Amino acid sequence: AGVGTITIFPATVPAPQDLQAELDRIFLRQANAAIRVDGVDQNFVFNYANSSGVFSSGGRPSENSDWTNLKSAVPSKYPAILTDPGLLFAAYVKSLSEPRTFGISEMPDNSQEYGSVIRGDLEEDHTLNGYPPVLPLSLTNFSSNVTAHEIGHQLGLDLWNRNLRYHSERGTEFLMTPRLDGRTQPCRLDEKEWNQVNP
Repeated sequence: AGVGTITIFPATVPAPQDLQAELDRIFLRQANAAIRVDGVDQNFVFNYANSSGVFSSGGRPSENSDWTNLKSAVPSKYPAILTDPGLLFAAYVKSLSEPRTFGISEMPDNSQEYGSVIRGDLEEDHTLNGYPPVLPLSLTNFSSNVTAHEIGHQLGLDLWNRNLRYHSERGTEFLMTPRLDGRTQPCRLDEKEWNQVNP
């Protein structure tokens, strides 16, 4: 889709099988929790508040018109999201307004309706996002890893330091590190997180 000559489709969206492999690598292998990817709906229509396709990633979700629009659009197409607590969703958008942010999630303790939004304009060297050039993961692996991290938020894996915007500073090998930058593919869960995912 486009507005004038501006393309508003996200460019870096992992294939369902690649995302499934990453979720299995993290959650199934470590916590015996199976998260099934039902596919990627490329016909989902969402009206950005900003016609250029930049999703506002600042402020509280309840005060963010993009979150409000998304949370109206998802249940209208997928009504089960309102009644089935086992359903999760991740939306890939063209871009996020904060350049150093790769994904955002609404926490389960804030609302019964929650999900994740992942930026769809990841760059090979990430300099667009304010990071120095690196030899990164493939964009497929990076996008899948960011999605797994954001799903971790949906599952309540922000258990350690609420003063760090729901991230853990225990080490960059942990899935919930705030240091996602495409250099590595963090995946580690600890026993507390295993029990949170699969009580």
